[in-house]
Amino acid sequence: MRFRDAFKHKKYVFLPVIHVDSEEQALENAKIAFGSGADGLFLFSHIRDTSAFANIYDAVREQNPAKWIGLNFGPQLGAVDTLDWIHHKRVDGVWLSHAQIGDTTVGSDMAGLLLKRPGVAHPFVLFGGVAYKLQPPPDHLDQTVANATKFVDVVVTSGDAVGIPPTFEKMRIVREAAGEHPVAIGGG
Repeated sequence: MRFRDAFKHKKYVFLPVIHVDSEEQALENAKIAFGSGADGLFLFSHIRDTSAFANIYDAVREQNPAKWIGLNFGPQLGAVDTLDWIHHKRVDGVWLSHAQIGDTTVGSDMAGLLLKRPGVAHPFVLFGGVAYKLQPPPDHLDQTVANATKFVDVVVTSGDAVGIPPTFEKMRIVREAAGEHPVAIGGG
């Protein structure tokens, strides 16, 4: 499993999310995160221009060549476009906030990513949002999570809205349905 390969001997992993507005801000926040002992980090794009975000990613990577760095393009790019974008970069993780995984189905954009993924030169850890904030809740959370474990390396869930944590009951269902599969809580 890619996640456990990336974080050997770690029971818990701390990956702060940097909501990127500028290169200076991203570099400063990465310095703070890694200086505080973060195991890695995610850069989350708030920039519509993907080439500008690429330059920022390159600057953060150059400053932290041996660190684990993942990306989340937010709504700017779909799954397949994200994969095309990272094809020639060393990206350690890709987080799709909306992984398009249902109780028994996978959306077409996610399916396209999964078909292309084996050809990627650098393997990455795929984080997929399930019952994630601002998404309609699945009809059967346990079945959706179990289905997601077949397609993503880490199932990510959250509360129902920005700033609202997931309930203990929701986390219990997610943890039980995922079994030994890695689970992450996204917030913010």
